[in-house]
Amino acid sequence: MALLAVSLVACGGGDSQAGASGRLQGAVDQVSAHPSDPNTIYAGTPKGFYRSTDRGRQWTVTWQEVYPTGNTADVLAVGVGRRDPSVVYISTDEGVLRSDDSGRTWQPANNGLGEFVVTGFALAQTQPNIAYAATGDPFGSGVYKTTDRGRTWRPAGLGGLFVDAMTIGPQRAILYAAYWDPQLANDPASVMTTSTDGGRTWSTPSPGLITDQVRALVLDRRGASLYAATPQGLFKSIDDAQHWQRRLVGDVTAVAVGLKRLTEVFVATGRTIFRSKDAGRSWSRFATAQSAVRSLSVASTGERLYAGTWRGVVIYELARRR
Repeated sequence: MALLAVSLVACGGGDSQAGASGRLQGAVDQVSAHPSDPNTIYAGTPKGFYRSTDRGRQWTVTWQEVYPTGNTADVLAVGVGRRDPSVVYISTDEGVLRSDDSGRTWQPANNGLGEFVVTGFALAQTQPNIAYAATGDPFGSGVYKTTDRGRTWRPAGLGGLFVDAMTIGPQRAILYAAYWDPQLANDPASVMTTSTDGGRTWSTPSPGLITDQVRALVLDRRGASLYAATPQGLFKSIDDAQHWQRRLVGDVTAVAVGLKRLTEVFVATGRTIFRSKDAGRSWSRFATAQSAVRSLSVASTGERLYAGTWRGVVIYELARRR
């Protein structure tokens, strides 16, 4: 395996900026590989939304809002459809936006969400019109659902709770969410919960998973293994979040699962990326980035790992060399 990283960024600090088209520089909060086009990558940053169609060589900013003060609106979360990859949602300081052309153009999609901050998206794979938004503010807000591609949203449970992370099963459409109660802010605990009826009802598995925070929830492509990235380590469940095993100790900031090799798992702890080839039973040090890793994503071909860091997107080649 090739372990050399190709860095697409050559600057530090928290500013992310590209011209109309150019190199992406600065902090990247979320990097997302296109689910079917290996050439396309998305990046949500504190300076807008960026898109590359040449495997990260050049980037184009397709959404950016600059305030009179000179500050720029932050992209907080990115959601990409798998059944229909042309559909992309982003959460920003200005609300939710939807693209129907793979991130080229955008339109508002905030009706029903009010002033709530969207922390993440879960897009149903079997029904491309359906998506869920995890929301949270100091007073809590819960999960919202759209059945018309973001034109309208309605509450879908967990009202009054701050939802850290959320994902959805590929076939059975089970919703998984991690939340904490703002009324217990002095002693917060993130609790795992599930819904099998589109958010109408939620149940908390027992013993389930309770941790300080869930930074990311990731399912493998078949929906068989669920991974939770937390400050206490990486946890894994193979029975729909009923029981969990800690597979890696450490402050895990990101996790990604291979698309071609489902037993290949990557996690980040600070600047270090670890890899498991046996679904988390054992680990080896894979690479060390120049700055803290905030997000991980595997290309649709399974040949590259993308890391969103404080200093941009870094690409690691995973294909075997003959």
